Amino acid sequence: MTVLVTVGGFLGAGKTTLIAKAASILVERGLGVGILTNDQAADLVDTALVRLARFPVAEVAGACFCCAFDQFHEELDRLSAIAAPDVILAEPVGSCVDIAATVLRPLHRKSPGLFRIAPFTVILDPAAWRLARNAQGMPESTAYIYHTQLLEGDVIALNKTDVETPEALALAEAEIVARFPRATVTRVAAASGFGVEAWLDGVLAAAGAGGSARIDVDYDRYAEGEAALGWL
Repeated sequence: MTVLVTVGGFLGAGKTTLIAKAASILVERGLGVGILTNDQAADLVDTALVRLARFPVAEVAGACFCCAFDQFHEELDRLSAIAAPDVILAEPVGSCVDIAATVLRPLHRKSPGLFRIAPFTVILDPAAWRLARNAQGMPESTAYIYHTQLLEGDVIALNKTDVETPEALALAEAEIVARFPRATVTRVAAASGFGVEAWLDGVLAAAGAGGSARIDVDYDRYAEGEAALGWL
């Protein structure tokens, strides 16, 4: 049975870098890997980068996973057919929320026995976290998306720890633990590989437990936040 590892998080948090590093680790272990990318537009840069790294890849373009579940499911099936991967690493759009309710649980219902769903990881850049907490650092509607993404993380991975001071990192971690108590919090530096193997081992060991979070989403505020992000 294929394990689905989904890595969400805000724009620029380091999702693609983490997934590529994890894919390399899995290949070194002799496991088959596929990667599923996602964006609101066509001709995805992430897809091109993954292809350059010679990993089997499929993409959902023109809509986020949560708004294009049928296409998401079709691409998973296609990736499974062409690559027979042991693990599929999936990366939703950086503005996507409610992944558990709109993607992970529906996948479990539609394809029982085909995929084991790993705990949903939301990756966090501590510098962006500081902006989201500051009323002048990020528009309120955008900060709403940022915080809502973190609410449904089974795992929150603090990334870019290699460019943070120990004091700033400890403060960010303490705030995240207090604010999102249901999540397991871990530290990684995807670019250097620090902590990636430990994170990967954790989510693979708990595969089958993903998608349990249930959150309330104010879709009017979400739409405002997406509009504010449109220029990106």
